[in-house]
Amino acid sequence: MSSATFSDVIGERASAHRLVDEQGAIERWENEGGIALSPTQTTTIHNTLTFQFIGIFIIMNETQDYVSPATAIMTRNARSIQAYGHLIPMPLALLESARQQSVDNLNQLLADTMTLRDLYKKHHWQVSGPMFYQLHLLFDKHYATQAELVDTIAERIMMLGGISIAMAQDVVDNTTIPQPPKDRECPESQLTRLLQAHEITLQAARSMARQAIEVGDDGTNDMLVSEVIRGNELQVWFVSQHLVGAHAHIE
Repeated sequence: MSSATFSDVIGERASAHRLVDEQGAIERWENEGGIALSPTQTTTIHNTLTFQFIGIFIIMNETQDYVSPATAIMTRNARSIQAYGHLIPMPLALLESARQQSVDNLNQLLADTMTLRDLYKKHHWQVSGPMFYQLHLLFDKHYATQAELVDTIAERIMMLGGISIAMAQDVVDNTTIPQPPKDRECPESQLTRLLQAHEITLQAARSMARQAIEVGDDGTNDMLVSEVIRGNELQVWFVSQHLVGAHAHIE
């Protein structure tokens, strides 16, 4: 690949593709997928260089502002193929109402599992004290397991014909696990907070597993019991043992 700088390329392209016909520049820009220019915008084209860069026409003014090729492509091609909350047909021998219930439940569980996953990573980074090394490794191991559960739950949602939540804001909007402080907590508080998050997740998963059985969604029930519930129960055991002696009992 050429070692020429971006500015060099810009200069060469600008010289090679300078257009005298102002209206022609606008038409070529829009034909190549650029954002359509309004009448008020077209009046600002005077003395503007129009050049071709990576197959996309970019209009630059004297201050070197430009519309990136990625933005132009995204603007031209962006479209939804399935609305969130809408199910696509899937030959699963399940009623649509059953699939919808499972998808809604699993998206809730997904938000909580993603929160629990990230809680483990937060504590992995911030743990301190005599048990630092052991907890540092334990938290990261549990994080990896929760990350696998996130993938399993999300793919089950898609398998049922739904759309899984994916972005951080979606998690914040849907999780039922309390948000931890930005502060660095002591190990005992970290462990207790993790147990609370596990309990919330387990309560939801058990209820959802029963609901899945009621509507005949055996696949979702199996996933919830064999992977989510058993996986979280195992992690509760490991985490709770680090609090033996710190509390008379854990409820």
